Amino acid sequence: MAREYRYRAHIRWAQYAAPILSSICLLVVWSLAARLYFEAVRAGQSLFAEPGVFVLAAIAGLSVVLLLEALLLWYLFYRMAGVRVFIEKDWVVYRSHTSEKHISFHDIIELKFPSVRYVGGWVKIVSHSDAIRLTVVLEDIGDFLQELKTALDNRNLSHRYDRAKFFRFLKTAIYADHSWARLYSIFWKLILITVLSVAVGLFFAMVAGTGILGLILWLSASFYWPLAVWIGAEIVLMRTVGAESVEETFTFPIRDTAYEKAVYRKAAL
Repeated sequence: MAREYRYRAHIRWAQYAAPILSSICLLVVWSLAARLYFEAVRAGQSLFAEPGVFVLAAIAGLSVVLLLEALLLWYLFYRMAGVRVFIEKDWVVYRSHTSEKHISFHDIIELKFPSVRYVGGWVKIVSHSDAIRLTVVLEDIGDFLQELKTALDNRNLSHRYDRAKFFRFLKTAIYADHSWARLYSIFWKLILITVLSVAVGLFFAMVAGTGILGLILWLSASFYWPLAVWIGAEIVLMRTVGAESVEETFTFPIRDTAYEKAVYRKAAL
């Protein structure tokens, strides 16, 4: 049975979370508008006279922006959440909410890899009649690309892709797979450590009596310290993927969770 590839869980959750967050922002804006209205009524003023009319116009404009943003984000995540990709015997199969595409391996013209190394990008599979695009947020996209490469190579279709570009993009894809998996495993720990770090920073700022500027500096440092540790560790692990990938054999490192923990411990010191 063909393996199914889908976008990661946070994409599927985001199709619901994004509209909810936008709705909360709308409620805040409309609550502010209601408060202004009742205060104007108590004061015997009209909101349709200056400066109230400008406030109403600003609130209406912000409401429209938030509604459009909610619709745009929902549509974007809804489309991505519905994508399912398979590599079957003779086809790449791409299913979405609205359609299903079958691209024969022999019909593939080229593979394109618009990307920023180790940051993100996508692979575009171009055929004579169609094209599909998959970003590095596709779960296990590294496995998908290696499966696709094997299918093309087995049919003597290696000339349909640029080997060097494919290898460079695969390094980005492999790192993305590892990085997302790590983030999923440590996300709530990172949130907890950040909250505790801010609490400790607030405590020391209050004990030291540093004033407003000192308080801001303490809170900023304590908030960004866990983020700096995460970024530093990820840079080391990113470079590890690059160093251990071999273009001649198209082999890439497997996740080593023990090594990852050691890197994070060193970054925290």
